[in-house]
Amino acid sequence: MTSTASQEPIRLVYGHAQLHDSLAFADATTAAAEAAEIEAIATATTWGEARGLQTRHVSNPVAFDDPDDDPNEEPDDAAFDINEVNCVVEGDWPPMVTARAFDLLPEDLQARFGSSDFTALNGDFLNIPVEREAELIGELRNRGIEVTRDDALINVLDGRSRGTAEPHIMAALRYPSALSSSWCYSRRACQSSTPSPSAATAPTRLRRRVRT
Repeated sequence: MTSTASQEPIRLVYGHAQLHDSLAFADATTAAAEAAEIEAIATATTWGEARGLQTRHVSNPVAFDDPDDDPNEEPDDAAFDINEVNCVVEGDWPPMVTARAFDLLPEDLQARFGSSDFTALNGDFLNIPVEREAELIGELRNRGIEVTRDDALINVLDGRSRGTAEPHIMAALRYPSALSSSWCYSRRACQSSTPSPSAATAPTRLRRRVRT
């Protein structure tokens, strides 16, 4: 006899991503933990603290930066500034939250409500006008997808400070006019996930240059 056990419903969190003035979506089951890890890394006080942070849901862009391999790298006891990490400067970390919709939203709704926009350095993102919110959210709920709005969480995932419009992490320009010759010293560290034990929590005093 075939099992008919119901599957867990898809749960999404969404909000207005300030950087691209677009609606953005994230997996609600992991979004809060991802945001806590991003904030923990961004608010580390020394390079050693930043390197040592263990994450489960996002990559640590400093973890592969070993001063023993390169004498020009900052020692563990040096004051840490997230704005000095190359792949953060390049806009690769954290990844654009507006790109997640390509994986999370049904393709027909992507085509109906959004448009794929190009960035020079960081790939494409799905631009969903904020004024389409009510109709899009209604369509998702009609399909049994659980959706809740949390603007602050969405913007932390995009590298912005919780509860404020103040940017908190420096990043490269994410529009077609942006050009840069520098590169992330470890592309592995700029990807969206890493296998590590536990997430850390931290205050939310982050700063970021807007990717324009």
